[in-house]
Amino acid sequence: MTHQSATPVSRRADGRRTCSAHRTDGEPCRGLAIRGAAVCTVHGGSAPQVKLSAEQRIRDLVDPSLNRIQKTIADDDNPQLALAAARDILDRAGYKATEKIQQDGRTVIEIEYVARTLELPGTDE
Repeated sequence: MTHQSATPVSRRADGRRTCSAHRTDGEPCRGLAIRGAAVCTVHGGSAPQVKLSAEQRIRDLVDPSLNRIQKTIADDDNPQLALAAARDILDRAGYKATEKIQQDGRTVIEIEYVARTLELPGTDE
């Protein structure tokens, strides 16, 4: 499912998306849009349906993102990028990859599990 915004995306210098709404004086809102949506909390970003749609847009990107990372990991042309992608996935899954340089010059990557609780979407306790 692909969602298209009718309003052009406006971003701040730091890359964060700004609200697409306009203030009562006609000027564009300079607030930050909530994650996954085009509006700030003042202009509807706090509404349950907006939050739900924003979360769904983000969830819709998970499978394509994982597929892209999987292709990157399998890419023999760029082993450094593949290693970075693999480390990112391990980190998000609760594993920590550390590099150790052996005396003979070989690089060994050790992986250890780091116990932590995962926050699952939609589980409020």
